[in-house]
Amino acid sequence: MNSKTVLVLLATIGAVTALPTMGAMAMDHHEDRLDFDADRTLRQLQDRGIDATAVEQWNGLLRAYLQVDGQLIMQYFDPVTLKPVDA
Repeated sequence: MNSKTVLVLLATIGAVTALPTMGAMAMDHHEDRLDFDADRTLRQLQDRGIDATAVEQWNGLLRAYLQVDGQLIMQYFDPVTLKPVDA
């Protein structure tokens, strides 16, 4: 075998062994999104007097769309405490 063939073989082995780890990481992220109940979270914000019309997960926070003085704005919240945070 020449050195080029060995390098290709080693790169292929490395890529194949990394696939299960990458798949597990993607599945964890996917499961986090599946655990998120936007309707329930929206109701919780509304129960706190926040005039939210929609909510989504965003970069580790909750991003809510609010009606303020007739305008639609975004505000960020802690996903555990539902307290407003600066993003």
